[in-house]
Amino acid sequence: MKKQTPYLGLVTGFAYLLDYPNAPTASRATFGARFDGMRALNEEWDVSVETSHALQKDAFDNPGAVDASYLMASAGVDRSGSGIGIRYESLSGSAADGSFVTPLATLHKFNGWADVFLATPTDGLVDIQLSLKHTVGGTSITLIAHDFSAQSGDRHHGREFDAVLGRSLPSGQPVGLKFAHYIADETGTDVTKVWIWTSLAF
Repeated sequence: MKKQTPYLGLVTGFAYLLDYPNAPTASRATFGARFDGMRALNEEWDVSVETSHALQKDAFDNPGAVDASYLMASAGVDRSGSGIGIRYESLSGSAADGSFVTPLATLHKFNGWADVFLATPTDGLVDIQLSLKHTVGGTSITLIAHDFSAQSGDRHHGREFDAVLGRSLPSGQPVGLKFAHYIADETGTDVTKVWIWTSLAF
C-alpha cells in the first residue's frame, strides 16, 4: 500500500505558449489545469484518479483561427503493482476551429503504440482505454485496449490492442517484448508492430 496523503489530491495549473516562426500554424497558446489524487481503500488496495482540462488558441503569427479543447479523466485500482484502470481522453477537432495538438508530447506513449494518431485528426479524437497489469513469476504484463472515435461527427476511427511484457534475467539484465495491433474502421489501415529490447549497463 502506498502512503496515504492527508489531502484529497494535487491541483496543478499550466500554460504552454509556443511560437514556431518556421511553422506558424503550430504556434498555439494552451492554458489548463490538472488534478491527481490517490487514497487507500484498505491495507492492500489503492485507488487513484486523474483529470485534466485545457483550452488552446492560435497565438503569435499563426494565420489560422484555433479554438480547441482537451479533456482527460481516468481512474484505477492498484495492489502491489497489479491493477485495472480506465481512461477517457478527448482532443477536439473541426474544420472551423482546428484541432487540439500537442507538439511537445511523447506521442507514442498515449494514443496507442501503433502510432496511428501521432497527429490529431481533423474531426478530433476520443480515446477510451481499458488497462490491466499484473506480475506472474517475475514477468510484468500490461494489456491495454483502445477504442478510437471522432470528437466531432460520428466517425469511428478504429480499435487497438497493446501488450508489453518485461522481466529481469538472473544476471539482472532487463528484457522486454512489446506488441501493438490497430484494427482500422474508418481511419487508416490495419497496423501491427512488435518490439524486442534489452539494455546493458557499463
